[in-house]
Amino acid sequence: MITTLKRDTPYPWDYTSKYFEKTFIKDLAKSLSNHMENPSAISALMDDISNTAQTIFFRNLGFVEDRASQLNFLMTSYLLASYMHLKQLSLNIEVKALLSSVFKGVGAFWIKWPVRISLYFSKDRLATLKRASIDRTRVAYGSTFQIDMEESGQKGFVSVVKKCGYFDFFKRENAAELTQLMCDWDWNWAAEIKETKHKVRFSRPQTIAEGSDCCRFEFFRC
Repeated sequence: MITTLKRDTPYPWDYTSKYFEKTFIKDLAKSLSNHMENPSAISALMDDISNTAQTIFFRNLGFVEDRASQLNFLMTSYLLASYMHLKQLSLNIEVKALLSSVFKGVGAFWIKWPVRISLYFSKDRLATLKRASIDRTRVAYGSTFQIDMEESGQKGFVSVVKKCGYFDFFKRENAAELTQLMCDWDWNWAAEIKETKHKVRFSRPQTIAEGSDCCRFEFFRC
């Protein structure tokens, strides 16, 4: 079903890439079983989605700048391919809502629990979140993003996304509205920040996906 891993890419495929491909297709098929009665039709659909995702990914290969963008383009390619195929079906559920639910579930455990545990043991929750934001910017996003940090002393900080690789990818593919699916995933970790319990207030008042010139991830003591 999945053959992307056998093709040449600028960077070797790591565990995260393999995990995403396998888990996304499996979870999407499981979710569709609630809306499609024919199992063989679902299996064939997953093959079609995988093949289309590969086509989309490899035509964007020239925009890959580092290992992070390679993984990010893999994810966006699968989301776009899934959307293209599912929109052709008569499902009793809104396609973007279905994809958002499936995508948020992929790897949710691996982001929720580290955040939950680090906040539980932290003596300074704001400082812990700041370090995590810096680390994630460095590791997970890469050079297709431009992310700056606005400091507010001991009161808090704001992570400002001025260039979004996800948005640029979907815009090239004439599907900028699908960027919101990537934004939805952020609530996997953001929902772990409890204002009353952790004494930190998080908000994301604007995003590029919603038409703003930047995304603002705001963290302040309360």
